[in-house]
Amino acid sequence: MTNTGVSNDTSLAIWASPLGRIRLLVSDLGLVRLDFVDDNSVADADGPDHPVLRETIRQLDAYFAGQRATFEIPLDLRGTPFQNACWLALTDIPCGETITYRELAARVGRPTAIRAVGTANGANPISVIVPCHRVIGTDGTLRGYGGGLERKERLLALERYVTRPSEREMPRWLEDYLDNAEADAALQKAERLGFVSLEVIQAREEIR
Repeated sequence: MTNTGVSNDTSLAIWASPLGRIRLLVSDLGLVRLDFVDDNSVADADGPDHPVLRETIRQLDAYFAGQRATFEIPLDLRGTPFQNACWLALTDIPCGETITYRELAARVGRPTAIRAVGTANGANPISVIVPCHRVIGTDGTLRGYGGGLERKERLLALERYVTRPSEREMPRWLEDYLDNAEADAALQKAERLGFVSLEVIQAREEIR
């Protein structure tokens, strides 16, 4: 579901993904913004108190764990008609696949507007879920990405693995993330049962 209206009532959350902190902004119409936050001056927000925020984080958590290839989140797109058309076209690119800027221009009915399509792609306010990282150069190289080319490469590697796990090796960063998540869950369970002291958990955090 996608909305192109405007609502001024918004809720904010900062979520720690395995690729860095993510800022989430939602309105009563849907998700307004999702971007990576590398600026330490951006303070953590309160916990998600909006149902769309909670559901977005739940689906993102499954995606980054390699357990989800698609999203079902209402979107509140606030671009120009051309930008919205480009962003909606991005959501039609299947997980695990890529297209070129030229192909994206053709899909929105503006085959000669490659540069304008690239600009709209760069202005995409909802990373990951509106997958602008799936657009690459005509020569197959990775081009600009708001979250950085390293993140773009990791997102594509994750999606290649999720869609074809028998053909692809699990990305090392995902393997480390899942190992840490399992270890954290085990430690928390042991601590609740009284088998592990809080000091042990804190020491593990300091080692990371």
